[in-house]
Amino acid sequence: MQGQIKVGGSWNHAAKTIFVKVTTGGASGWHNVTSGWVKVSGVWKKWFLSTFLDNFQRTTSATSLGSPDGIKTWSNIRGAWGIVSNTATANSAASIYPIATINFGSTDVTILQDGLTPGVGAAFWVTDSNNWWATATNETQNSQTQYVAGSTSYGTCYSPATTNYGTCTNAGNPNYGTCTGGGNTFFGTCSTPGTTNYGTCYSLVYGGYYVSYTCSTGTNATTYYSCSGTNPTYTYSCADGGSNTGTSYSCATGSNAAYNYTCATGTNAPYYTTTYSYAYTVNVLKSIAGTITTAATFTFSSLVVGLKTLIYGSTGNITVRAYSASGFGSQIGSDQTYTAPSYTATTTHGMILAPATYAQGTTFSSYEVDFITI
Repeated sequence: MQGQIKVGGSWNHAAKTIFVKVTTGGASGWHNVTSGWVKVSGVWKKWFLSTFLDNFQRTTSATSLGSPDGIKTWSNIRGAWGIVSNTATANSAASIYPIATINFGSTDVTILQDGLTPGVGAAFWVTDSNNWWATATNETQNSQTQYVAGSTSYGTCYSPATTNYGTCTNAGNPNYGTCTGGGNTFFGTCSTPGTTNYGTCYSLVYGGYYVSYTCSTGTNATTYYSCSGTNPTYTYSCADGGSNTGTSYSCATGSNAAYNYTCATGTNAPYYTTTYSYAYTVNVLKSIAGTITTAATFTFSSLVVGLKTLIYGSTGNITVRAYSASGFGSQIGSDQTYTAPSYTATTTHGMILAPATYAQGTTFSSYEVDFITI
């Protein structure tokens, strides 16, 4: 709560921290003011409260947040919050909505939380473990599956994210396989003395070598004559020409995001591909006699990392400011406001963990309370 001080005839907002000089036992010293009061028409009214900041830079404890200043101490009223590696960490399931609180002495405050993970938020106007209000961050993942039809020969293969799909068919390549060779004409000379046949003819076979065979029967006196005829067909490796039948092979491996590549030949099979989108919200929650409901939902364009919750006990107004980066430098969209129709404004506020739809978190890095001037 920032008070105002008149300086040189002009009213100025007081700083978040005010010091007063106090003399005790003859010794004077400046002291930090935790709260300031002024009397208006005979009634004392709170004029100033110092800012509260907790960045959890202290000894790890899974079940206790302890005290940041030796004055105010956190109390777990639902489940357990603790400190792990200098971050506030919920050590109870989000489904029970763990809450830790401090009595800050004011119903009208701004709660600042930084380094949020989904599900974490601010609890406020806390009466007890069953009666409270809160703002909680949330993230939702939505998926959409699409059917991709197969393409015909010499088309395109599709490989979505690290998964191989379909088979390419190779329609046959030239210059390999088995060919059939035709016969060759024999040549050579046979010698037949009388009626007895003898001698050898030779056939130049494809490839440059000879095959021998027995001459056919001759007659009369010894004569010499030319061989003739054809050797049978045979198989050999094709030097060129010829083709083999079609074969199948796996499409190339995909990786990361889906992409296209060209098949060597053939056809690819149809497949399904899934795409994802994300939604980011802050829910205003209320618990009445232990029944927890969502009073309002605010939608934002990116993940909420920083959150300011402004609450006004006098009017029931709840204003949410969301930030996309630590340090509250980049606000997402505009302020979002909800007015509670019925509520009990207390001075006890704190932190909460609620169930997140996706990427459930449990931690955040800092908690600050600034007091709103009434």
